Amino acid sequence: GLSSHHSIHGNNNNHVTIKHVQMYDFEVAGVALNGANDVDMKHLQIGPSLKQTFGAPLSHAFFLDHMANTLMEGNSATALVKRLLPVQVRKKWRSAQRLFGILRKDLRRYAEHGTGPIRDLVGDGKALPDGSAIYGIVLHRSGVAINRLGFCSDDSTIAEKRVSGVNLQDINITGLSIHVDQASRLFVHNKLVMGPAGDVFQPVRAWAGSCYKYVGNSFMDAQVAFGQVCQALAQTLTPEEKVFYCGGTNMPYTVREWAAGAWSCGSSIYWARSMSRGTDWLKLKCDTDAMSHHNKGPIGLRLGFQADVTVKDVLVEDIENRGTPNALAWCGTVGEPYEGVDTRAVSLAHMKDIH
Repeated sequence: GLSSHHSIHGNNNNHVTIKHVQMYDFEVAGVALNGANDVDMKHLQIGPSLKQTFGAPLSHAFFLDHMANTLMEGNSATALVKRLLPVQVRKKWRSAQRLFGILRKDLRRYAEHGTGPIRDLVGDGKALPDGSAIYGIVLHRSGVAINRLGFCSDDSTIAEKRVSGVNLQDINITGLSIHVDQASRLFVHNKLVMGPAGDVFQPVRAWAGSCYKYVGNSFMDAQVAFGQVCQALAQTLTPEEKVFYCGGTNMPYTVREWAAGAWSCGSSIYWARSMSRGTDWLKLKCDTDAMSHHNKGPIGLRLGFQADVTVKDVLVEDIENRGTPNALAWCGTVGEPYEGVDTRAVSLAHMKDIH
């Protein structure tokens, strides 16, 4: 099968048999199974992976556009607030609705002609995928596999539970390529600054000049406006409605003030340098992609939390990572080493009885 993410993807499947299948043009994995027991895979050709696509902010922008310009129109309270609420960006006041309209206009221009500000944000569709990882095969226990590889059972609350029964035979994994993007995630009071769908707000890519003034773009402007709308609706919507219309949006006052252009040059410099150094309330973390998936790079075969595994005649070759530690100028190396520039043929974590 062909999809934007996986050729074959499943959760909590049992008695899985995959034979004589060719998989290619996937963006994340040829086969990804979480929580699968009794898996038999034979005679597979996996790769090459997708070589040309768009930057991650494109899906973020489309989702935010849908939330702001479609879903919020279906509720009289949200529709009214976004029309009446003034939002200041770059010292200019507009309604939130106007900023959402600019985003939709830019997205349509890009979709129809491939031009405009969105092209500068997401490219021309000819770049390698910029996510956290790409796999030929990834077999993992139940739950997401987006965090670090494995875990230390001595300092984790996660039980070391395994799935069992895997047979891999006569499999070629080849031609996996990725350009892992090191996102600069901003945390204010230990809470991630982001839009409704986990779309990370990255100030490092929003500022310019020696004063670190907000420049942004129509997508970031809409993120700021969406955050302000959701704050204005906090006392109007029920908790369930707030989750539906606002998702995980968190756009603190300090970020909105900076985007408004309300600060002096000195204040902006102090703010930027403080987040780079890291303080009790303001810091950057740069170990994930734009969706907060931990960067790991390309991995031909990833097995984690498996027992009773047989591997025979599995070839992994031509694995490429063009990613660079592009955010280290601001984040440095804090805590564990950055894994986003790594390339692995095979990764094994918390395995038992593998032969």
